[in-house]
Amino acid sequence: MITLYAAVGSCSLCAHVALIEGGLDHQVRYVTLRAADSPLAAINPLGKVPTVQLPDGEVVAQSMVLLPLLADLAPQAGLLPLAGTLARRQVLQWLAFLNTDVHPAMKMLAGAARYCADAEGLRRSFTPILRGYFELIDSTLADRPWLTGESFTLADIYAGAVYRWAQTYGGPLAGLDRYTAFAGRFEARDSVRQARAMEAACQVPTSA
Repeated sequence: MITLYAAVGSCSLCAHVALIEGGLDHQVRYVTLRAADSPLAAINPLGKVPTVQLPDGEVVAQSMVLLPLLADLAPQAGLLPLAGTLARRQVLQWLAFLNTDVHPAMKMLAGAARYCADAEGLRRSFTPILRGYFELIDSTLADRPWLTGESFTLADIYAGAVYRWAQTYGGPLAGLDRYTAFAGRFEARDSVRQARAMEAACQVPTSA
C-alpha cells in the first residue's frame, strides 16, 4: 500500500486525486506542516507535502517527480501519456508551468506575511503576474474541456487545485469564464469529491 503524507489545503490534494483516479491502493496520513514532532520529518527532512512512501519503503517527494510516478503506476487511467510521445511532453510542460511558475506566485498571495514585511505590497506585485498566468489557462480552454485536449490529465489536477487556492486567497479570477467552467468540471469528478471530503473531515491542523 502507498502511504501519502498530506496537509489540508495544500498541493498534496493533487497527489491524492491522482491516487484515486489511478485506483492505486493507498492510505492518507494528514500531518501538521512545520511541526517538529510531525511523522513526516522522519522520512522527509524538508517536511514538505506531498510525500509518499511506496510499498517497498522508497520515499518520493516533490510534485514534479511524484505525480508522474503515480500516473505511470496506473497507466490505464490516462493521466500521463506514454513516454516519448508529444502528448506526454505537452502534459509535462503544463505541469512544470503550474508547479514552477503558477504555484510559487500563488504562494505570494496565500502566505505573503511569511515572505515579506510588506505583505500587502507583495500581494499587489504578484496579482498581475498571476492574472497573466490565469489568462493563458483561460485562453487555452477556448476549444477544449481540459488543458491538453479531450483527456483529463495530471495538468488538469494541478490547474484545478490552483483555481481553488485562488478562490480562497483572493486570486484574480474575475471574467475568466472558461477557467471557471473548467474548475466546475474538475470539482465534479468523483476523485476530487472524495479527496475534498477527506480533507473536510480531517481534524489535523494544517500548520504549527
